[in-house]
Amino acid sequence: MNPITKLSNLSAIVASLLIGFSSPAVWSQQQEVKSVTVDTVELSEQSEQKWSIATVMPVEAAHIATESSGALLFVAEPGSAIKKGELLIALDDRIEQNQVAVAKAVLQQEIAQSEFLNKQRNRLLDLAKEQSISQSELDEIEYQLARSVARINELESQLAIAEVRYEKKRVYAPFDGTVAQKFLWQQEYAEEGADVMAFVNTSLSEVSTRIAFRDLEKINKGMKTLVRDGDNEYECVIHKVIPVSYDTVRMGEFRAQCNGHLFVGSRVELNIPSHNAQPALMVNKDSVLIFPNGNYLFKVNEDNSVTEFKVELGKSVGNRVEIKAELKPGDKVVLQGAETLADGQKIKVL
Repeated sequence: MNPITKLSNLSAIVASLLIGFSSPAVWSQQQEVKSVTVDTVELSEQSEQKWSIATVMPVEAAHIATESSGALLFVAEPGSAIKKGELLIALDDRIEQNQVAVAKAVLQQEIAQSEFLNKQRNRLLDLAKEQSISQSELDEIEYQLARSVARINELESQLAIAEVRYEKKRVYAPFDGTVAQKFLWQQEYAEEGADVMAFVNTSLSEVSTRIAFRDLEKINKGMKTLVRDGDNEYECVIHKVIPVSYDTVRMGEFRAQCNGHLFVGSRVELNIPSHNAQPALMVNKDSVLIFPNGNYLFKVNEDNSVTEFKVELGKSVGNRVEIKAELKPGDKVVLQGAETLADGQKIKVL
């Protein structure tokens, strides 16, 4: 074989190798198997986004008042996180404490007297069997014993009243919460029923907004909606619909409980659900790769390879976004690890 023929054959071999390695099928076989997490394409009802200014309100809030009068010895400070049953307010209780002690002493004295009378009665009953005492003597001891028992009942009631008055000198948290505001301070005198502080459960809140009655008619308990706090959106469920107006502004109210952390008293935006909803394919936002030339995601195939799809984005709902692509509900798409994937590449689902 002459040198020219050898060179031609070598060129053909190199060319065939280059063509083979440039083929997508061969290239995908050479690539490393990537570990990824996946998300599921879901079909859900989506409607036009309409927002209303709303307020984050506490589900549990109370003005804590005294049940007794007296000098304030302790008042929890604003910002203090207090557990249910822990002390919020303490008043001077020295008089009530002494009243309880006196009531207990008098009761114990009467109990001792009753025990003595009962022993006397038993002795007289033994003597009566021998006819050594008169019936009038026996009747007298029975009368004294009955009076003593009645007196014990009276003193027990007086002790219970004294203990209630003593207990009213302390006020305990009715639920887990935070002291939001203080109206009276230590050493000030508080009248019975005086407001001492505002107490709020900041971990349990609801979002409230008022809208026109024509829009409120379309809203039902259990409907899902969104709250927007700055750049953050959280999913919510409507749990109260109040078709009543208490002022000159003829508007109704609905409230929703949301899964995000919202500060009580803050202003947010609440989405007004609509019955004009249309089905839409939804995926997690993190599964979409955004490039200057378009948006892409990778569908996971049955053989654990991936197929790249160009998608058009629609409405966002929380951490999910509407997509328009040749996908169907239940399809698996790559959630994390898509940045370095190529079309046709093999993956391992974590």
